[in-house]
Amino acid sequence: MNLHADQHFHWGALSMNIRAIGPALFLLTLSSACASDSTERRILDSWKGVPVEQVFRQWGLPAAQAKLSDGSTMYEWRHGQNLVFPGSTTGTVNVIGSTAHIHMQTIPPTSFQGECTRSLIADPGGMILEGRSFGNNCCVMAIAGYCASLLNPDAKGAQGNNR
Repeated sequence: MNLHADQHFHWGALSMNIRAIGPALFLLTLSSACASDSTERRILDSWKGVPVEQVFRQWGLPAAQAKLSDGSTMYEWRHGQNLVFPGSTTGTVNVIGSTAHIHMQTIPPTSFQGECTRSLIADPGGMILEGRSFGNNCCVMAIAGYCASLLNPDAKGAQGNNR
């Protein structure tokens, strides 16, 4: 029996391109939702009017801080996460007479480096005035897991209730 590797992926190339676009579309959706997502806004708003020391106890010390011209202070936290989408190989064998035609399709693994920077601004007395976030990996889904740990547990509505 003779084996021949067939490099012409008529339907396979289309299938591979669609599969390769899937993770990219997912990541694009995550990154575009970050700035306006209500979950992220809810996290930041839960800290308004709270002493910055309470944020430090929950989030840890900031990666950076800066004194602003009006006397307030901006504190910044950064979070990164690497996601890996595994690759795959699929194949079919068509036997015609005594010859096997092998059709292989390989999709390599894809990785994504997600990051989110959160900033809180405190007045000169140390009370949080406002918060901002940006990045491609801010909390865009329901309050659960890591995102739940960012929410002020003492804030009204912190357990999923509407404010």
